[in-house]
Amino acid sequence: MRYSREESEFDRAITFIDATFAVALTLLITSLDIQNRAKAFKSLSALYAALGPQFLAFLIAFTVIAGYWFGHHRMVASFAAIDDRTLVANLFLLAAIVLLPFATSAVGDPGVAELPRSSSRGWLPAWLLPLFFWCPCPLPISPRRTLPGCLGSRCL
Repeated sequence: MRYSREESEFDRAITFIDATFAVALTLLITSLDIQNRAKAFKSLSALYAALGPQFLAFLIAFTVIAGYWFGHHRMVASFAAIDDRTLVANLFLLAAIVLLPFATSAVGDPGVAELPRSSSRGWLPAWLLPLFFWCPCPLPISPRRTLPGCLGSRCL
């Protein structure tokens, strides 16, 4: 099935995708764990001491997810329509995106001094998985036009 930009199904699909990105960004904050809140919020240096690597992991993951959303937003702006293959490809992208808050909580966990090598090898692909669903079109395209190609995006 193919839905043109003027149809409500197109808007429903894009709204769902944007909302999922927003939920993933929101879930990142749950990875921050402050043990002694009263002490941590006394000064900026105390807050940094309480968060440390957790906050760095939060910032990196936020930047990664926001970057994927921004790229997706720009790509969708050129869509004339969306089809079922595009929706399925986007669901795989979203599955990878919603894994990032979970991976971030493991990487920034203050109770883990060092991740085991097998675990760190497992998290790296979780952070990089969205790259496999990102499909920049190698051909020049005009706005609002779809082409044959990869995974049903504007590059279709």
